[in-house]
Amino acid sequence: MVLSIEKAIDMLQQIELYALACYHTTQGHIKAINQLETKEEIEAYNFKTGYPGKLSFFG
Repeated sequence: MVLSIEKAIDMLQQIELYALACYHTTQGHIKAINQLETKEEIEAYNFKTGYPGKLSFFG
């Protein structure tokens, strides 16, 4: 695959923002889970919500 420098830099910036959004979501889940008190609450917690959609660079 051949990319222009500009396109590669743009992709890296998008990846950085995506990773940051994922990190913040994960930290929010950790905080929420740490505030739960019972095993049942923890097991019922949906940690898959809130993440950004997957990146798509081609098509």
